[in-house]
Amino acid sequence: MSKRRHPGEWVMVAPGAGFLATEDWKRAQIDPSSRREPCYGGCDDMYCTEWSDLSMAPDASGHRAALYHVSECQMRDCPQEESREQKA
Repeated sequence: MSKRRHPGEWVMVAPGAGFLATEDWKRAQIDPSSRREPCYGGCDDMYCTEWSDLSMAPDASGHRAALYHVSECQMRDCPQEESREQKA
């Protein structure tokens, strides 16, 4: 079963997840205004939600690339040390 996520939450996004996918795990934040939709990923969790908009952690220049339509089954928790850094 996928973990239920919330707007503004930082997560790790799986390689190939959503539109504008990346090749490796990336840290991203669920946009506070992101819409919830049913999961189209084909997972077995009937409560899995797809989030319409996420922003990846800033790169060296401060740019935050976007990811679109990522399901909770394609997300994992951020490592503890990264989660604490984002709250500071």
